Amino acid sequence: MKKYQKIIVFICLVILTTIYTYYIRPIVDDELFNYGFAKNILEGLIPYKDFNMIIPPLFSYFLSFILAIFGKKLIVYHFVIATIITIITFLGYKTIKKSTIIIYILLLIYPYTGYNMFSLLLLFILLNIQEKKYTDILEPIIISMMILTKQSLAILMIPSIIYIKNKKKTISIYLVSGCLFLLYLIINNNIFEFIDYCILGMLDFTNKNTTQMNLLLIIEWMIILFLGYQTLKTKRKDIFYCLLFQIITFPIVDYVHFIISFIPVAYLVLLKFKKNNYICLLGTTAVISFFLALNTLIMVQEQNYLYLSHYKVNNFMKGRVTYNVTEDYVFNVKKYLDEYAEYHPYILGHFSYLIKLNNEIPINKYDIINNGNMGYHGEEKYLKEIDDYCKENKCIFIINDEEATISKTIQTNREILRYVKQTYYQKYSSNIFSVYTN
Repeated sequence: MKKYQKIIVFICLVILTTIYTYYIRPIVDDELFNYGFAKNILEGLIPYKDFNMIIPPLFSYFLSFILAIFGKKLIVYHFVIATIITIITFLGYKTIKKSTIIIYILLLIYPYTGYNMFSLLLLFILLNIQEKKYTDILEPIIISMMILTKQSLAILMIPSIIYIKNKKKTISIYLVSGCLFLLYLIINNNIFEFIDYCILGMLDFTNKNTTQMNLLLIIEWMIILFLGYQTLKTKRKDIFYCLLFQIITFPIVDYVHFIISFIPVAYLVLLKFKKNNYICLLGTTAVISFFLALNTLIMVQEQNYLYLSHYKVNNFMKGRVTYNVTEDYVFNVKKYLDEYAEYHPYILGHFSYLIKLNNEIPINKYDIINNGNMGYHGEEKYLKEIDDYCKENKCIFIINDEEATISKTIQTNREILRYVKQTYYQKYSSNIFSVYTN
C-alpha cells in the first residue's frame, strides 16, 4: 500500500469508527466518566481531590489537551477513541497484514473505556518496537506511560527489567517517571487522596467486584495458562508482555474488560498463522458474525430500536444515540434542583455525570458511588460525610429507586441508595428517578 493510500484509508477508518461509536451504538456511562474527567481538569478541578477516579491521570490529561484544542464535545472523545483504534489497526497491519481486520472488529466491540484503549495502544507500540534502535530507552518510557494510565500495569516492569541488557538505565527511567508523578501529586496536594482512591481503594474494588465463575473467567484462566506455558517454552518477551497484560481484565471478567485483554492474544495467534489464509478467513468470518450478532442483540434487547434516537439538545452530546426519554429526564431533574435551590444536591447513581454534564452542574466526589471508586472503606466514609452534613444543612437527593433494589450494575453501591430511601422524605417518584429531601 502506497503512502497516500495509507493516509486515505487511515482517515476513512477514523471517520467510519467515529460514526459507528457515536451515531449507531447507544450511549454508555463509561464514555461520560472518561469525558467528564478530562472536562473537570480543563475547568480547574484536581483529580482525587475535587472528584474521584481510581486510575492515574495520564489519559485524562491527554484527553483534556485534545478537548482544549477541538472543543468540549463528546464527539471529540469518540474521535480520539477512533484514532486510537485506527492506529492499533495500522500497527497490526505492519506484521499480520490483512488479518488486522480481525483486530479492528474486536476493537469495536466495547471501545468506550478510553484509558483501557489507550493502554492497549501503548502495548501494541511496545510490541512493535522490539529489536528497534533505542529500545532500552523507549521500552521503559512506554511502560511508565502504561502505569500512569492504569496502575495495575506496573507488573509489566518485570519482563522489561529481566530482558533488557542495560538494567541500570531501565530502572533509572522508571525511577525518574515515578519521581515526576510524585512531584505532580505534591504540587497539587493530592498525594493522600491518590493513595486512598488508587491504591487502598483497590482493596475494596477487588473485594466487592470479584467476578463469580462464568464462561469468560474460565476462558481467561485457560489463556493465562497457555501464555504462561508459551512464555516458559519460548522465552519470548512479547508473549510475556501479553501474559501480564491479562491483569487488565481482573477483577471484573465481563466482555467489557475481557475483550481488551483478548485482543493482544488474538494478535499473537494471527502473527503465528499470518501466512495461513484459511485461519485468516475463519477468524474474520467468526468475528464479523459475532460483531453483527452483538449489534443485533443491543438493538433488540428490551426493544431498544423503539426507544433510541439521536439527542436533539444543542449541547456537548448533540447527535449522540441515546434513549428518547433522556432529554425530559435530565431537564426534569433540573426543575427539582431549581425548585430546591437552597438545598445542597446529591445526585447518586450511574446517571450522575449524564445529569450534571447536561445541566452544567459542578462535579464532585459523590457523583461516582461505584464499589471500589470511593477509596478505602469508602461506603462508610461517604455515608458518614453525607449524614454529618445533612444533619446541619438542607439536602436534596436524586436517585433511581430501582437501582437501589435491583442489581442493574455490579458496581453501584446500593447501600448508599438504600440509606437515602430509608432516611429522607420522598418528594417525587417515577420509574426513572426519585427525589428525596431532609
